[in-house]
Amino acid sequence: MSSWEAEDVSRVEQALNDAFQCVIDEDPRNAICGIAEELLGSIDDEESVTESEAEVLRLRKKLQRAQQIADNAKAALVLLVPNDLSSLRSSYLMTLEELIGKQPSDVRFEEEWIPMNVEHYQLRPSKHIDPSWGAAEIEVYVRQHRTLETFLSKFRQTSIDTLIKRGWAAERARAYAILTVTSAPMSRALRERSPRYAASTYALCQAIYDSCADAGVAPMIYRHLRGEFSLSSMDQEWNKIETPDQTGFCGLVSTAVTVGDCEAANFSEKGYMRRFQVGQEATYVLEPSDIVGFTSTSEDEHGAHSAVLTYTDQTGVFPPNTLFRLKKIMQAGEWEAPGGVFPKQRLLIVGATYMRPSPKSISSAAADSKLCQGAATLLYGTRTSFVNGLSDLIGKPLLTMEQEFERDFTWTDWKGKSYNLRNEWAYVNGPAVPAENCTPGTRDADHLGKTPEQFLQIVNDHIRAQRAAGYGAHLSDLQSQLSLQELLGLRLYSGPCFSPINNFLRQLSSISRPFRDYLTMNPSVTFTATVKHIYLGIRKLAAVMSEAEARTPLYRGVRGKLPEQFWMGDDHGMVCAVEMAFMSTSRHRQTPIDYMEGSANVLWELAPMGESDVAYHCGADISMISQFAGEREVLFPPCTMLRVRGLGKEARDRTRVESITNNEAENRQEEKSRSATADPMFQCQEGSKQFLIFGEDESWHEQEDGESQGDFRRSERGHNLEQPMCGTDP
Repeated sequence: MSSWEAEDVSRVEQALNDAFQCVIDEDPRNAICGIAEELLGSIDDEESVTESEAEVLRLRKKLQRAQQIADNAKAALVLLVPNDLSSLRSSYLMTLEELIGKQPSDVRFEEEWIPMNVEHYQLRPSKHIDPSWGAAEIEVYVRQHRTLETFLSKFRQTSIDTLIKRGWAAERARAYAILTVTSAPMSRALRERSPRYAASTYALCQAIYDSCADAGVAPMIYRHLRGEFSLSSMDQEWNKIETPDQTGFCGLVSTAVTVGDCEAANFSEKGYMRRFQVGQEATYVLEPSDIVGFTSTSEDEHGAHSAVLTYTDQTGVFPPNTLFRLKKIMQAGEWEAPGGVFPKQRLLIVGATYMRPSPKSISSAAADSKLCQGAATLLYGTRTSFVNGLSDLIGKPLLTMEQEFERDFTWTDWKGKSYNLRNEWAYVNGPAVPAENCTPGTRDADHLGKTPEQFLQIVNDHIRAQRAAGYGAHLSDLQSQLSLQELLGLRLYSGPCFSPINNFLRQLSSISRPFRDYLTMNPSVTFTATVKHIYLGIRKLAAVMSEAEARTPLYRGVRGKLPEQFWMGDDHGMVCAVEMAFMSTSRHRQTPIDYMEGSANVLWELAPMGESDVAYHCGADISMISQFAGEREVLFPPCTMLRVRGLGKEARDRTRVESITNNEAENRQEEKSRSATADPMFQCQEGSKQFLIFGEDESWHEQEDGESQGDFRRSERGHNLEQPMCGTDP
């Protein structure tokens, strides 16, 4: 080993020791910085410049060692930094197909009976099963004593007949009566995302969903939270029902079959009385536990929300992969149970949402500037992009936001004005200075002298006022208030920095793993910390928006004609588009129109709404802290899904007219006043600007979230910095 190599190893070893000490001191970022400084310091200039082949080989080996050390440092950082963007409800957005694969076409659920029962006995010991038996011995017992035919004749035929008498289709009744007995193995497989019982899982979920569609709304049903045969014994996630995630959401996505009842005999003043059946005789056992009450409502665009009544009008069920959200807690003795008693146990009231197990296919929904982007550059992401989100990529930033803006990076907008990351960072960290003749207008026109701390006070005062009025009350004070970093992120995005930030996100959307991971962990190009702070700021502002504000129509423009594939539906029956970058919209209809060109354009009219159990459906009004407040910008996070409403053949045919003549436009002036909600697409013209109005819904979840039509504010007609480096927009 040469003297240089020995010294190099020694320095790196010392750096690692220092890094471990930083970890012990809970300072992981300094740990990484220490490794990097020592590593770079070991490569001095006099050795790095040589024409010798031997030196070239040595340098290449040094680069390999450097990369290995950097990779190890990144891996250590990933382990140390918590991912606080994870959401308890994001997994609900995944269909059965995304969790366990497509419904088998060549396997019936009856064929899974034997292996399911073997696993059932492994999970739930029985007096008939020797504890020392392995899977092979248990299978022998099942084949001898618990075949499907034997089980049906002994235990379940009466249950099937009861369901049929109550209006269930025979096939559904049979699937439900059989499969609910062996639901534990299915729940486990679903939790593990294993397809080993896919046929049974689809059959059970479809039987419940189809029966829900045929029935009315069920009454509130109940189940004890803890104890024998409780909710938490079926799915341990119920133990966390009162623990909020980083968005303040309390709930879970259960992989188990969830059964409840509203029979008066199941309640006493002491609590829930669990029914225990022995032969023809029923006894009731007290379970001293909190009680969960399940509310039911009619199905809507987000899914089904009602329990399905089963063997009586007092018993109901929810299928696996149901999202449950905690809505209210009633204290012991303060609520009335069926039968008129007031149990001395708390009542946790939850709502439920579940989707069609096998979505039926229908027909789908794609930007240059911030408010009006070129359609030619827009190939939107799919619903899968919405489901996957970015939380796994931006949840653990490599650098701090300040470090991301310390890089020497310059870009130019379509008017030829240049910007630099360091200068923009310095500006938002200092007092606001109005500046005229900026590309979007006058910067900080009404913010003269305001410091970041004053902007932070303004926005947090607004949040406090909204919470006092009852909006966002489910959030804690810590979860609701913007941090200084989140304020700075929003201020940066509202100015020219939207371009490199969105460019980074669109690059991510155009490549697959492991290259996406390399890009997010590349200190030369990553903006993960910035994206994370902006996202959290959006979430906090959206959470306190009033219902009236949330439902205010929003507008966004697309220049050019839409691709033919825009209208094609996906495999899950959704006509939608997902924007991987931040999505800027305006409350002013004219704002995106001003950025349109004289030929074909599309004006999107968005129909937002307040937060539902499933997701957020509104953006954040950032005008109070924006560098360009006149834009009235409402900002949505990455992975916002836009879903087309009311798309029919007539509408699709009409939208194929990408450009119209002035005479045709004049003949259609009267159509300007028609609602895009009632009629999703129609041609309009204002001056020389021809455009098609298109109505849509939008949804985003916590990591969750979305794709749009690009950026609306600045029409980058010349040098388009938002065009991705690898292919087109997602």
